Amino acid sequence: MNIAQRMDIFFSKSINVLLRFFLHLSLLVMGGIYVAAFFVVIFEYDEAFADLANIEILILGLLVLLLYRHYRYCRYFNVGIWKLISSPIYALGMLNLVSSVIWAMVVTVIIFVNPELKLAQLLQFSKEDELVALGLFIIAIYLSTPTKEVQTKRVYTDSDTKEEQSSSPDLSSSRHADNLINKTFKSRD
Repeated sequence: MNIAQRMDIFFSKSINVLLRFFLHLSLLVMGGIYVAAFFVVIFEYDEAFADLANIEILILGLLVLLLYRHYRYCRYFNVGIWKLISSPIYALGMLNLVSSVIWAMVVTVIIFVNPELKLAQLLQFSKEDELVALGLFIIAIYLSTPTKEVQTKRVYTDSDTKEEQSSSPDLSSSRHADNLINKTFKSRD
């Protein structure tokens, strides 16, 4: 491989890493904005719990239960602290991104069909819109919970004992295959 090909591969991998970084960063920022908007919608009149409707109290209780469920599943499946914190925020960021795209497409179609409508009329949110947003928030928290354990591969070294190696064999290792072949031929003798 010549130097131009190596530089080309280096630049393409660098750009790929940079784009992935910005994707993850934007999802985290959008999720953080969604979390902030959730509490702004719930506590819209700055009167703490005095201004909450019954449905908002129910949603807050459900949020507490879902966050506890998320924590318990993360502990059960040995998920790290970063994944425990970031997975709901990523889910909320993805929800925010998808709902924004769908909303933009709907608004574009509405304006195309009815050009007399002003954008300001479409930006007014009702209480039903807020409840839909809160419901989607709850669904995103529910779906962000891990469902299976993270698999880690055990790498054996020469310092491991033969009992450890035989109790959990790695069939892809040539050493294990050699041991099986030797045992097979010794038993035939």
